[in-house]
Amino acid sequence: DGTESSLLGPFFREQAPKVPLGGTIAHVANGPEIMLYGRVTDTEGRGVPHAVIDVWQTDAEGLYDLQANDPSVMDMRGQITCDAEGRYHVRTLKPLGYSIPMDGPVGAMVRRQARHGMRPAHIHILVAAP
Repeated sequence: DGTESSLLGPFFREQAPKVPLGGTIAHVANGPEIMLYGRVTDTEGRGVPHAVIDVWQTDAEGLYDLQANDPSVMDMRGQITCDAEGRYHVRTLKPLGYSIPMDGPVGAMVRRQARHGMRPAHIHILVAAP
């Protein structure tokens, strides 16, 4: 079986800009650049030709585009089509961890559990293929 679906979270956006292999998802934000690369495979380890991955993340300040810019601006996200072997590579910025909002019911729950409200630096990837 493949990986089960999970909640996409509040920062996923439909129709992210298409980015060519080797292109960048950082158009407005600045910071240390990294290369994200990998291969989409099936359950037998074979590359999935032309799989499409949606990538989104925070900028180098720990903000998603919806927090940092006018909502009409899409940045730090993109849609990449893998090659015939399922491989992809895209330039991006090193993401930064951030604090979840601690002023509502989620914050109250986190405090009751005696946990911190920090999320580690991470990059979201959603894979689609026939």
